[in-house]
Amino acid sequence: MTPIRIHFAYKHVERPWGGANNFIRTLHNYLEKTGEFAFTNKIDEPCDILFMNQTGKGPGSNGASISFSLVRRLMNDGFCPDRKLVVRAVNLNAHAFNRGPRYWLFGRAKDRELIRVLNLADLVIFQSAYQKSFF
Repeated sequence: MTPIRIHFAYKHVERPWGGANNFIRTLHNYLEKTGEFAFTNKIDEPCDILFMNQTGKGPGSNGASISFSLVRRLMNDGFCPDRKLVVRAVNLNAHAFNRGPRYWLFGRAKDRELIRVLNLADLVIFQSAYQKSFF
């Protein structure tokens, strides 16, 4: 049986770094133990599943973000026509910043970018029912 190729866009670190890092690290380690998955190192390598934690690249990638345009290109490139996009949705800046000045300065554009990515997803995993309620 050919292993399912998965790319984790969020690069975790082995030390404690918060909830997203712990979730991704645990999931990655579990999938690795099953032997049913192979992992790609680069986001543009052929894969069956592109797994994202919102649009973040994680502490293993200096905390950068992935743009909607890159995700759209990867999902429509024809390189892997059956590639599935799975996104873990955690929070919106509108919720975290209560639409104050920080939201209008930084968060609004990031929220719009995230919502566009979620609309491309084949599956969205919400961190909790509470988070799902405000998405």
